[in-house]
Amino acid sequence: MRNRRAHREARTDALTGIGNRRAFQEDLELVRLQTNGNAHLHLIDLDGMKRVNDSMDHSEGDRLLCTFARELKASFSEDGRVYRLGGDEFAVLTEGPGVASRRAPTERLSAFVPKLETAGFGSVGASLGSAAFQEVPEDLHEWVRLTDERLYANKRLRCGAA
Repeated sequence: MRNRRAHREARTDALTGIGNRRAFQEDLELVRLQTNGNAHLHLIDLDGMKRVNDSMDHSEGDRLLCTFARELKASFSEDGRVYRLGGDEFAVLTEGPGVASRRAPTERLSAFVPKLETAGFGSVGASLGSAAFQEVPEDLHEWVRLTDERLYANKRLRCGAA
């Protein structure tokens, strides 16, 4: 019982209660071994986090992170695993073939990001990058790199920033 609790705590982000970077790294390996390549990685970066920390305070920034994590987890609870990688960076692993699995996260984010404004955070947004494991079979590092590259391309389009 104590070992299970310690293992769970080691894999959980203390602030948001979702998976942390350690859980993400371990689960990436499991996806490679168990899904026959039918998996998608989605990296998400909050847009406007610095503005919240600077104009409100860091406790409000923490509240934003917790609210975002809760909404992200609820949105992907049926078919994805959600992680906070650090700062305002999140990841979602989903399983399933086809382009629909790549597009669904954009629609899901669009559905709940406006709730952040309602929660008092002004015009906060999120940038997303996605890649299917089949695009870079057997290379986890390349999968993460490709997804990250797409995230920052999207962020440049959305925010005009790198």
